[in-house]
Amino acid sequence: MITSDLTKIADNQGSICGDKSRLSSDVSSDVSTGSTGSEGSINSYMLSPGGRRYFKPTVDASRIPFRGQVFETLEKGCKFYTDYGALSGFDIRKTTEKTTEDKKTVLLKYFVCNREGFNDVDLGSSNGSGSKEVQGRRTMSRRCGCKAKFVLKISSANTYYVFSFVEQHNHPLVSQSGRHFLKANRKMTVGLRNC
Repeated sequence: MITSDLTKIADNQGSICGDKSRLSSDVSSDVSTGSTGSEGSINSYMLSPGGRRYFKPTVDASRIPFRGQVFETLEKGCKFYTDYGALSGFDIRKTTEKTTEDKKTVLLKYFVCNREGFNDVDLGSSNGSGSKEVQGRRTMSRRCGCKAKFVLKISSANTYYVFSFVEQHNHPLVSQSGRHFLKANRKMTVGLRNC
């Protein structure tokens, strides 16, 4: 009864994205689980004590990154996480990196969900009459503070290992029928380039 009440409260509070006050860094997986979805695709989620839903991708265990996993190069680690995101239903972004002083070797590299962080509100420029025009890109991808991340760190053997991995997302993942629209899956073939 309590978990159903928490679900109703979470649904009545509006969008699951964009409200900074309800973000929580800790997720309790033993509180409640459920699923949402259509077209045969299921988004399984965990319900936190505060009533927030956290979505966990459902993919083959061999495709899921884990702490301590080793990659020969940074590019191979990036490709592995990009493929994992494409299979799971989310896009990734490269963010912070720490390099050596000569900028030749990457020591630490962060890859995050493309919905990490929050959109900045750009008020635009003044149009002379004192009022400001709001103009922004028309895009369906909105940032909502997702904490999913994949961090690679260099080892003493000049290979990269998974230093940190957060699997839970605070937003529903893309359904199976819509995954071909993700940036990771939009590839132009040689035949299309030559047209």
